[in-house]
Amino acid sequence: MKIKVNFKSFVLLALFTALSNLLSAQKSITGLVTDTDNGDPLVGASVVVTGTLKGTLTDVDGKYELQVPADATTLTYSFTGYSSLTIPIGTSKVIDAKLKGGTILETAVVVGYGTLKSKEVTGSVTSVKAEDFNKGNINDPVQLLQGKVAGLSISRPSGDPNGGFDIRLRGVSTIGSNVQPLIVVDGVPGIDLKLVDPNDIATFDVLKDGAAAAIYGASGSSGVILITTKKGSSGKSAVEYTVQLSNDAIAKKPAFLSASEFKTRGGTDLGANTDWYSAISRSALSHTHNLSLSGGMGKTSYRASLNYRNAQGVALKSGFSQLNGRFNLSQKALNDKMTFSFDASATNKDAQYGYGEAFRYAGTHNPTAPILDGTAAGAETGGYHQISGFDDYNPVALINQSTNEGKIKSLFLSGRAEYELAKGLKLSSLYSINREATFNGEYYSRLGRFRGKDRNGLASRYTRDIDENYFSTVLTYNTDFGKVGFNAVGGYDYRDRTSQDTYIQLGDFVTDAYGYDFLAGSNNLIKNSPLPVVGGGHQRRKLIAFFGRAAFNYDDTYFGTLTLRREGSTMFGVNNKWGLFPAVSAGVALNKVLNLKSFESLKLRAGYGVTGGLPGGEYYSQSTYASDKGLPTTVRNGNPDLKWEEKAELSVGLDFLALDARLSGTLEYYNRNVKDMLYFFENTAPGLFEKSGVYANAGVLTSNGVELSLGYQVMKPKPGGLGWKVDFNVATNQSIIKTITTDALRIAENGRIKIARVGAPGLNDDYMILVEQGKTVGQIWTIAYAGVNDKGQVLGYAADGVTKKLVTELADSDRKVFGSGLPKATLGLNNSFTYGNFDFNFFLRGAFGHSIINENRIFYENNNAGSIKSYNAIQTSLYDPAVKEARWTSLYIEKGDFIRLDNFTLGYNVGLPAGSAFTKARVYVSGNNLFTFTNYTGVNPEVRYSDVGPNDNGGRPSREFNPDPLAPGIDRRSNYYAVRSLAIGVNLGF
Repeated sequence: MKIKVNFKSFVLLALFTALSNLLSAQKSITGLVTDTDNGDPLVGASVVVTGTLKGTLTDVDGKYELQVPADATTLTYSFTGYSSLTIPIGTSKVIDAKLKGGTILETAVVVGYGTLKSKEVTGSVTSVKAEDFNKGNINDPVQLLQGKVAGLSISRPSGDPNGGFDIRLRGVSTIGSNVQPLIVVDGVPGIDLKLVDPNDIATFDVLKDGAAAAIYGASGSSGVILITTKKGSSGKSAVEYTVQLSNDAIAKKPAFLSASEFKTRGGTDLGANTDWYSAISRSALSHTHNLSLSGGMGKTSYRASLNYRNAQGVALKSGFSQLNGRFNLSQKALNDKMTFSFDASATNKDAQYGYGEAFRYAGTHNPTAPILDGTAAGAETGGYHQISGFDDYNPVALINQSTNEGKIKSLFLSGRAEYELAKGLKLSSLYSINREATFNGEYYSRLGRFRGKDRNGLASRYTRDIDENYFSTVLTYNTDFGKVGFNAVGGYDYRDRTSQDTYIQLGDFVTDAYGYDFLAGSNNLIKNSPLPVVGGGHQRRKLIAFFGRAAFNYDDTYFGTLTLRREGSTMFGVNNKWGLFPAVSAGVALNKVLNLKSFESLKLRAGYGVTGGLPGGEYYSQSTYASDKGLPTTVRNGNPDLKWEEKAELSVGLDFLALDARLSGTLEYYNRNVKDMLYFFENTAPGLFEKSGVYANAGVLTSNGVELSLGYQVMKPKPGGLGWKVDFNVATNQSIIKTITTDALRIAENGRIKIARVGAPGLNDDYMILVEQGKTVGQIWTIAYAGVNDKGQVLGYAADGVTKKLVTELADSDRKVFGSGLPKATLGLNNSFTYGNFDFNFFLRGAFGHSIINENRIFYENNNAGSIKSYNAIQTSLYDPAVKEARWTSLYIEKGDFIRLDNFTLGYNVGLPAGSAFTKARVYVSGNNLFTFTNYTGVNPEVRYSDVGPNDNGGRPSREFNPDPLAPGIDRRSNYYAVRSLAIGVNLGF
């Protein structure tokens, strides 16, 4: 008899049989996890089969259900801030667990190349969990942290969706490059944050002081931010989907005159009434989608996520769409002694970068001018009405006749293997590759006055490819000798990064039809037209390091940590390739030593550590050359003695936990010296060519400050009752340039360096910031305003403070310092409420003691009859109608103090019926940057931590790609205005 076999049916039968056997070898256990003291259910508590990755989380009622293998013997229950608990399974099918609170000291804290228990940490480390992140329209991971960590300042005065954030940890840490903290994602340093979607982040751990950051050596001078992404856990699979819709609008516009006010002041009437801001902006609609799948079975766990963001900017032709995918897989083997993990992420971003200048000209362009011009003159400008004048462009034409866009593609892969060699002794190795490709294309129309007409069309293309490989191997040992606990880490790092970039700019096009896509079509149509600009290069850097850390714990009372890193880099001069970065810290639990029963913990700690700062480029220690009329010329002298910046920091802190863990906090003082600061000396430094600049180590910078963080659970949440938690932080900082090297003083006048020009028209020779030995960073420097004479000419006080002269007749010796662009203090205040199924959160953030230079007022707040005919004027509450000319004086320096309602979120957890396909359903509404309380008359009092330099008449900012950290506090004219956001969202679990 011939037997027919249906292969498909056979496979299904085999799978069914295997599944049946698997299910028959498991049993279901349910239960409730509660707080021992008050019986409240613990939402999101972890329930795991002991010794495996198989587990689940409790639901909104504290309940759980878990399929347990037949041979499992115990379950382990854990929850942040509570003692873990292990319970035998036996024959029970229902197991309830009661956890004891007040054990936040046992929480694991990521400290670089490993973890320590919170009670054992002796450096300055702050952890921020997902439940404490900022909510709302979040498109950049650092927004999750803004205002949450004392001493960590995150600022973006611009509302540009493609704009980056200025991040400063404990003030100014360098005067050169690499002013932002080192970013480490899942153990891999130097990762670009755009590789990580905000929805994929589980925790931030911020290494604030030298003792904590020294293990990262020459990359840790500006601090370290460690990011841990979300991972899956073995057990019941979980699917989550979140969708968010948001709307952005300009938060505030400058007080430029309306068309009627402009005509009243004597402005030229061109017959129209145009709201230029409305013409170039929109109500920006954005949407975000996040889908994640996590789970696992047995010794395997996984998590996969897909994120899509479409973010419109309020300015026309600005915004981006981004697709980001992330996958993590973990597998145990060899009797659970071996663990393999694999991470992959990919990002594809299409961006329209827009033009901040459009906001500038929307304010200054004649409000009676029409947008379009149907005359013969309009035909020559593409149909747009144009006014022929210096630094005056139709902002609608600027946007519509220009293209500024780009693409970013990135791929990140990493694999880690960890093996337990013996009890407490583990060896792990990690290898990662990061590939990133960037493209930017710009085109300015042959008919457009902004950058295009004078060049008969202007196009540029820029590409950059980055390949980075990272390898580390780490040996970790944990053990206890009676009352002594010991944790040791030793390892090796290798980083190899290459980048290639190409830039080309051409003018003289026969048509606008192809934009930047057909550069070969450009011709030399205009006599004496500038030559094409072509540039590019290939850069490579390597870094290797050996490091070690030993942490001691005696009877949970006395703690100590020693760290040492030996590091070499190709970025330094041949005489200084290697650096040594040591750290030592210690702590004592005063509550135990002094028998203070009112504290669960009162730890005094102190640490001293040395970190470094790298140059901003690969070949700063070497000479570079260019061609000048066919002959070689030196652009920069080499410096074989170039070395890393070295930051030595002393930090003393007091951590406390009291009132049954309802009150927690940290009070800390730090003092640091940064020596051998990296700086580029232009056309003055001695060397092979006297007129060529050189990178050198420039002097010493000192900083000190105090930080306070407090958290208080005013009301513990109970079922159906009110819960209320308050978190507060405040930080002070002062940064002083202690010494400047002789080379730097050579370019100074009277031992001082003037930087940050005001700009054109008429103020190119005026400087706003003074760099001075022994003084604070960011000194705002100008003539004291003394009114005007009968002609409306601006007067200033001479050095004696009494004599008045025309500003144009006063010298630098008559100028004074009027405050600093850096804040003296920053604060954050968060309130979180729960009531039944509702949750409500609002967050206030502020900065105090800083001043802001309002450049719009310098140029456009004057009553000059000639200027008003061509340019619109601004009229703030500080307007003085007697002023007839634009001069840089103290009149335009304003206090920048502010308190802002940065974020609020109101959410509701929908009650689900039994048998629902959903495990959770939450809806919420959120707002960002809703109210700002300030006396600053500009559009945004946010701290400007660096300066991009002046730009005018279609030119680019002088420091567009290398903002100057020595020139904070300048509100330049060409800013993309800040926005106010409202969002609604739905989060579903399956």
